[in-house]
Amino acid sequence: MNYSFNQIIDAELAIDHRKEFIAPLYLRAANFLIDYLSIYCLSTCVGIGVGYLTSVQYLFFNANQFNPFWDFIIFTMTLFIYFSTEYLFNGKSLGKFLTQTTVKHRTEMELSFKTYLLRTLWRLVPLELLSFFPGVQEHWHDQFSDTYVVFD
Repeated sequence: MNYSFNQIIDAELAIDHRKEFIAPLYLRAANFLIDYLSIYCLSTCVGIGVGYLTSVQYLFFNANQFNPFWDFIIFTMTLFIYFSTEYLFNGKSLGKFLTQTTVKHRTEMELSFKTYLLRTLWRLVPLELLSFFPGVQEHWHDQFSDTYVVFD
C-alpha cells in the first residue's frame, strides 16, 4: 500500500515539474502567418457576404465603392471572433493547432477571457509586427497580457 501511495505522489510531482519548452521564433512566425491568412480569407468572405446582402458590389470587385472604414470594421470584427476561438479551444487558434503549440499564463493555471481580450487588443496595434523581429524577447501581445506560447 505504501508503494502505490509513493507512485501517486511521484506521478503528481512529475506533472508539476514538467519542463515546458517555449516555442521558437520560426513557429511563432508560422502561427502568425497561418492565423492572419485565415483572418484575411474569413474577412473577405464576410465582406462578400455583406456586399451580397446589401446588394452592393463590395470589396475587391468595384473600386468606385471602396470604403476603408468598413473594411477595417469587418477585419477587426473577424479578428476578434477568430481569436476568441483561443478561449473556446483552451489557448489554441488554427495556427497553434497546426504547429502544436498553446498559450499559457505566467501565473494563473487557466487563462481568463480578459487575458485573451488583452492579447487580441494588442494584436490590433499597427506596429505590433515589429515585436516579431529577432532580438526582441517578447511579443507585445504576450508581454502585456503576461502570456507565453509553449509546445503541447
